[in-house]
Amino acid sequence: MKELIPMDTYGVFADGLKSVYVVESDHGCKIGVTQSPDKRISQILVGSPVKYRRTWFSEPCSNAFAIESLAHKHFGSLKNHGEWFSTSFDSAVCFLENQTAEKESKDEGVHQFSTEWYLRIFYPEILEFISNAGFHVFDSESGPYLEGDNGIMSFELFNSIAFANAHSGNA
Repeated sequence: MKELIPMDTYGVFADGLKSVYVVESDHGCKIGVTQSPDKRISQILVGSPVKYRRTWFSEPCSNAFAIESLAHKHFGSLKNHGEWFSTSFDSAVCFLENQTAEKESKDEGVHQFSTEWYLRIFYPEILEFISNAGFHVFDSESGPYLEGDNGIMSFELFNSIAFANAHSGNA
């Protein structure tokens, strides 16, 4: 059973915990942090001429600002202004879910981390190559994939193309 995080009478998370959020509009996605989801969403929606489509909030966590910073860096090349990015809602949520939750393997009890985290720690040159090619790494239930300005590509296809280019002298 999931433990509920208590909120005070004003809708603020107890113990200073905060939530990372994504708001989708016609102009992109806003990625931010709040201690009071209800208050924050009403602040964004009230008086704004921008039409909002969907919102997502992470579970309350103690490192929300660090996670927000990672997301802003990850989507940096897609930044419109402030905390607004030209990325899909699903990509932003997928990235944040991979940052805010350690997934445990049911069989082995081993922690599994996002593909992007793994590449950043163990193979930064590959992550740099992917970034220089205009792509960002995301994970989904069907496996890792890349999203760039020209669409989405499976991680396996990208690896095949990169391998073929490396061995043909086009790298």
